[in-house]
Amino acid sequence: MTASLNLQSSLSASALAECWKLDAGHATTLQPRQPGVLRVTQGRIWATVDGPHAGHTSVLGDHILQVGDQFTLQPGQRMVVESLDAASPVYFVWEPLAQGRPARTPKHRAALQPGWVA
Repeated sequence: MTASLNLQSSLSASALAECWKLDAGHATTLQPRQPGVLRVTQGRIWATVDGPHAGHTSVLGDHILQVGDQFTLQPGQRMVVESLDAASPVYFVWEPLAQGRPARTPKHRAALQPGWVA
């Protein structure tokens, strides 16, 4: 099952980060309308990124994100995420970046292979 999560908030970019649960066997597409950081708080995520980017081309493609890892997404980019463990959900935080705040370099691990429900 795939769901789409439009990462848009009526709150300001300085609002508190939102925590999400992604059940095993499910996937979702993250398409932010403002820059933000996805941070894994429990489990491992298989993430596939495409869309416009600036900088190193290794940002595009598949990534494995583990607890504590984070990935910065820009408007126009798209990330499909799912749990890497077929039996366990993952939890992640989406934190919008304040306008003008520099994006951090993504911390990730390349993946050979790769869900989401609130």
